[in-house]
Amino acid sequence: MCKIICQFSYKIRCAYPGIERSRLDEPGDPKKAALGMIKVVDSDRPLVRLALGSDPLQGINYGLEYIKRDLDAWKEVSVSTDFDEAVANKTQYGSVKAQIVVN
Repeated sequence: MCKIICQFSYKIRCAYPGIERSRLDEPGDPKKAALGMIKVVDSDRPLVRLALGSDPLQGINYGLEYIKRDLDAWKEVSVSTDFDEAVANKTQYGSVKAQIVVN
């Protein structure tokens, strides 16, 4: 059994080199995390994603800001690819058929 665990541990360390820097004195409290997950599951509007802790929340917010900056920077190119005008007609089967009119 030890051989299997050692092999797995080696593979994890190779795949995630920073994992050995993980410490037990990090700010996350596992009991609070569990209570937070229960609260989400019991909620009327459960989340698809939940950031447990201030570090992941900060990282996610940074990522969202980065994506927003890119979207804003290239907004003109993004919207320029829309059709000039599209008229949608329903077919007899209820699906939508677009007729493209280019000026």
